[in-house]
Amino acid sequence: MNVVEKVGLNRLLEIAQAERLLADFRKIAPESQVALLRLDGRLYAGEAGLLEGVTWETLVEEIERLENGQAITRAGAKVYPLWVGKMLVGALAAAEPASGDHLTFLLDFLKYHLAQAFEKREMARETLDRYREINLLYHIGETIGACLEPDEIPHLVLKEAQRVIPASVRLVLQPPKEGGELEIKAAVDEVGYQENLTRAARTLLSQVSRSGQPDILVDGLLDNSPFGSILCAPIKARERMLGIVLLGRLAGQAVFTASDEKLLMALAGQAGIAIEKAWLHHQEIKRQRMEEELSIGRKIQLSLLPDACPEIPDWEFAVAYQAAQQVGGDYYDYFVLPETGNLGLVIADVTGKGVPAALMMAFSRAIMRAESLSGKRPSAVLNRVNRLILEDSRSRLFLTGLYAILDPKTGRLTYSNGGHEQPMLYRRAENKCQVLSSRGFMLGAFTDIQMEEYSAEIAPGDQLIMFTDGITEARNSEGELFSDERLREVVDAHGSSSAAELLSEIVRAVNEFVGDHPQADDFTLLLVKRSG
Repeated sequence: MNVVEKVGLNRLLEIAQAERLLADFRKIAPESQVALLRLDGRLYAGEAGLLEGVTWETLVEEIERLENGQAITRAGAKVYPLWVGKMLVGALAAAEPASGDHLTFLLDFLKYHLAQAFEKREMARETLDRYREINLLYHIGETIGACLEPDEIPHLVLKEAQRVIPASVRLVLQPPKEGGELEIKAAVDEVGYQENLTRAARTLLSQVSRSGQPDILVDGLLDNSPFGSILCAPIKARERMLGIVLLGRLAGQAVFTASDEKLLMALAGQAGIAIEKAWLHHQEIKRQRMEEELSIGRKIQLSLLPDACPEIPDWEFAVAYQAAQQVGGDYYDYFVLPETGNLGLVIADVTGKGVPAALMMAFSRAIMRAESLSGKRPSAVLNRVNRLILEDSRSRLFLTGLYAILDPKTGRLTYSNGGHEQPMLYRRAENKCQVLSSRGFMLGAFTDIQMEEYSAEIAPGDQLIMFTDGITEARNSEGELFSDERLREVVDAHGSSSAAELLSEIVRAVNEFVGDHPQADDFTLLLVKRSG
């Protein structure tokens, strides 16, 4: 509801000017008795006592129903309403008999003068409003606009509002981050009526929340409330409701005007921008902190992986590892078994990605290495690892893993598969890649399982290819998988190359297949070639 500020004669016509005007009128109409009356019925200028005994409230109700030029007669005097547009500013009272022509001239002159004065006043007020708005925007640019603390901005809003739109009670209400009813985030209550204000404005708050438009309630709409007017404006950013500013003035104080509403909207608009900027700033800080933590996590995780490939005469080793995120769940490991001098080989893949998978990877690596270095056979190691994961892990993440023992002297490979991708072996004699068939259960998923054990002979020129599903399940933009078949084709074509060269060819083929499609999963590739 737009509220128009009532303007009386005293705002449009100086009292000295009014007295001179009526004195000049009496010179041309000596017999006339005239007076100018305020909106409350009090004498403003001219003859006193013209409407003695007349109840002004009743008279005003009748005057407001009159049109320009009409009059009513009371106590031997005619009363003419003085209008500026549709606004009553006062009245002219003339004792009968009064000169018709002279009185008409006086009425016309008063209407013209009051209209001109009102226009000048409105122009001055518009200029002042514009100045107030510019001044407000300047101040809030230095205060609210520079604030990067979302919880501090509501308090700054109320402080700036009081500078230009004084109110007895000032509130900023915002919904919780998780959603729900509006809550008071900042309050200034000079009279102890905070609860009265929220209760009186309940319907107004709901209306403004729905419409996203400001509104004003005035005395006639505020039953049993100490407030004479309430001003409410939404705080928005890109049409998203962030909160509401609520101001209340007590009965008897000046009511809020359209000018106040405009200023509060300017303030609320800047507050919305500032709140969103502050939220984005905090999100960016959190993102940067997370990036730093993940970067540290990546360094720690990489430090858990072997820093170099084994150096064993007549054998070549090559490895490629790439996490889909900063940290991942794939891992590989090499270690020399203390009693036999054989080489332990591990490749594993934790279900999931990111930080949970990385933590599970670290836990799994520790127990896998500890059990392997005890000298147990591959199947016994995986059985034990499965029991330890079930006993100690509460994350409900699982692990696929392949553990193999290589005898570098004979080329014999003994291995057990815990639900992992089946390894491949390139046979130089046949110039062809074959799958080393093996079955097993995912680790950490089932109790009372017994892993099977397999063996293979790696002849001179042969290459063992161990990998995670990030290789074969890499997708291109059409959603196609790289697949085991494509991997075998690359190995068939380049299997006679060195381990490092074959590794490079496989990675290149996967990257060319995937193209610009983002990497969806971690991938690890571990190659072992018997070169002598």
